[in-house]
Amino acid sequence: MHFRKTRNYFGLTPRSVSSSSLAVVIALAAHVAPVRASTVPNPAEGDLFLAFRADSGAGAGKSYVVKIGQDSLYQAGGSFTVSGLGSIAADLTDTFGSGWNTRSDLHWGVFGERVTNDGNSVVYASRERVPTALPSTPWPALNLQERSATSTWISSVVNGIYGYRGSTATPNSTVATIQDPDQTRFSNYATQAGTRSRNGEDGATVPLTAGTTQFGGLSHWDNQHGNLEGHFGAGTAGAALDLYKISSTGVSRLGTFTIDDSGALSFALLTELSPSLDTDGDGVSNVAEAKAGTNPTDGTDYLRVDPLVLTPSGPQLTAFTAANRLYVIEYSQDLLNWIPIAYHQAGTSAEPLDFTDTDTVRRSSPKSFYRLRVVP
Repeated sequence: MHFRKTRNYFGLTPRSVSSSSLAVVIALAAHVAPVRASTVPNPAEGDLFLAFRADSGAGAGKSYVVKIGQDSLYQAGGSFTVSGLGSIAADLTDTFGSGWNTRSDLHWGVFGERVTNDGNSVVYASRERVPTALPSTPWPALNLQERSATSTWISSVVNGIYGYRGSTATPNSTVATIQDPDQTRFSNYATQAGTRSRNGEDGATVPLTAGTTQFGGLSHWDNQHGNLEGHFGAGTAGAALDLYKISSTGVSRLGTFTIDDSGALSFALLTELSPSLDTDGDGVSNVAEAKAGTNPTDGTDYLRVDPLVLTPSGPQLTAFTAANRLYVIEYSQDLLNWIPIAYHQAGTSAEPLDFTDTDTVRRSSPKSFYRLRVVP
């Protein structure tokens, strides 16, 4: 009978292992301890959170959530860079790719809640500034029931099972975590999904970007009232979020968040442009330019329509549209009664609009008027 030598995990035959060798191996093993990932610090009442999510591509389905400190920090006034966050840019690059700062499908927002000693709920929500030079439209006020319900949904993301509390910190920040898909991730409460339709008087149906309600049905943070997120389609220089406090005393804007390419998060009370004025002198008010998506500080950038051109196919209307805006082309015979005849949904960048009215009835009218309007 033949016996075959066996080898242990250290590449030594049993005969070649001396007692001194075993002592060395045992000593080494005694010093090897498992490396345990750290967890984020427990959130406290009144903490605010910065979150990112992607619609598609790198990082889709994940939420990157960062605890950015107590609400009192953002009510003291002044301008400052938020400290103690680690390297947000490194985490964003690892999760969403090196081009995170130019992705129009990468969204960011700020949220938080506090339940006071008397049981009152205070909620915090961001809103994108478009353009960044003008303040955003304030959120609608919420009654006690609406604030309490919204606070509960926010708490689910922060304190629920698989929420922020007790989660593993990222390699680049001790106060940030990655939420993979589950029922309590930020994305679950912020994702805008689905479609709806707008019916014109002529029966036309146009698809619009629709939205599910954010943080519960009573928050009013929805497609009708607005989105608490911004995006980076215009780069970090074109991204800014106003922070609102919604409490029993009403709605107040506390200041504005910005972030740069290095991931530095700043908060400030920015100098505002008066909405009623025409800062750049182009004949269009600041508030009208904000609605149109044009720059209120650039006299060459405003919504305008070129003179109507009569072509063999019909009257042709040409304009240059801003990104992410819905336009309606309307027709009238008397400048009093207008009907929508076409819609145009702009993409993620400015683009030309060319419309030719080929309707034979309208073309045969002795008088025809056309106008272009931005749909709210």
